[in-house]
Amino acid sequence: MTRGEIYFNYEKAMSQVRALQEIASSIKKISDSNMTDCMNNVKKNWEGDNATSYVGKGNKLKEKIKKSGENVDRVASTLAEMARNIRDAELRNLEIIEQKNSSSGG
Repeated sequence: MTRGEIYFNYEKAMSQVRALQEIASSIKKISDSNMTDCMNNVKKNWEGDNATSYVGKGNKLKEKIKKSGENVDRVASTLAEMARNIRDAELRNLEIIEQKNSSSGG
């Protein structure tokens, strides 16, 4: 095995991590601005018990959406850490192999 034969594609993994981070950011943006704007418009234009109930349910949904975004972000961070660990282990293994090959003369 040589440095050119690392089987784990670190760059592809990190590209997927960045894609997940963008998804997480979009989800959180929906929760933070879109849902807030929507609930504010409902409050301005609708009165009564049903409006209050609707806004309450909308705010609960907003929190669930926000948590989903945070969860996707956590998954992305975990995958990034795993990718770094795998890459580092692969590189350490290559160094060991190269040291053994050089010490055995082959």
